[in-house]
Amino acid sequence: MLEIYTIYGGGMWKTALDAVVTLVGQNTFHTLMRIAGTFGGLAVLFTFIKQRNPMVFVQWLAIFMVITSILLVPKRSVQVIDLSDPAAVWKTDNVPVGLAAIASLTTSIGYKMSSTYDMLMARPDSVTYSKTGMLFGSKIVAETSDFSTQNPQLAQMLPDYVENCVIGDILLNGKYTINQLLNSTDPLTLITSNPSPLRGIFKMTSTTRQFLTCQQAAAEIKALATTDVNPGSATFTWLTRKVFGNKLNGTALLSNAMGESYGYFLLRRHDSCADHEEQHH
Repeated sequence: MLEIYTIYGGGMWKTALDAVVTLVGQNTFHTLMRIAGTFGGLAVLFTFIKQRNPMVFVQWLAIFMVITSILLVPKRSVQVIDLSDPAAVWKTDNVPVGLAAIASLTTSIGYKMSSTYDMLMARPDSVTYSKTGMLFGSKIVAETSDFSTQNPQLAQMLPDYVENCVIGDILLNGKYTINQLLNSTDPLTLITSNPSPLRGIFKMTSTTRQFLTCQQAAAEIKALATTDVNPGSATFTWLTRKVFGNKLNGTALLSNAMGESYGYFLLRRHDSCADHEEQHH
């Protein structure tokens, strides 16, 4: 059995291979092969009449035999190994050996090379070449750093809180700076730890309009945000589908990938900043 490695889309590979097997097995395909052989034979005959070289028959016969007897007629079973979903089994029988061998050879070489690279670099699974692809880890960080909450109450309160409470704490009270906020590893805790008891925002619902001080709003926003990032929330479910589609284990995969990716890239960022400061002192 030949193996094809892919970092995503094992089901799509399976569907494509099944389509090839169905096409090759149909009478229409055999008819097309006979038509192609007939026209090829006529073309060779005209070439012989023009050149008077009997080797054109040998060359045509060799090419025809390679295509039919070696690439199309022999069949092999193929298993698609989806590295992002190792538990899934994608197997297709009777795949033409020409297609199966080329796909298996190219993907196997890439997988072995990336595995060797990852072994030497010793990085987390979510940022390795062989497990999830070159940019998967950075994609996770990017997707989870810039997304819209699916909680309408949090979506309404947070922008108002930033405008009326956070900006005031920075410009009026000097509790923290913009640079500290941008470089904080936990910005939510920073902006909700010591808010103003005087300024406030309006909490809007479909029927009411309630004034909350920044302290009161901070407590509600922190509670809503904590719920929002938990697996099973509307936002987490939406983000899981955005990254992993409809995989049954997408929630667990995203939780694990976020932890590994953030840990890796934030550590690299910290080291890079430290090196940058050392170079300028």
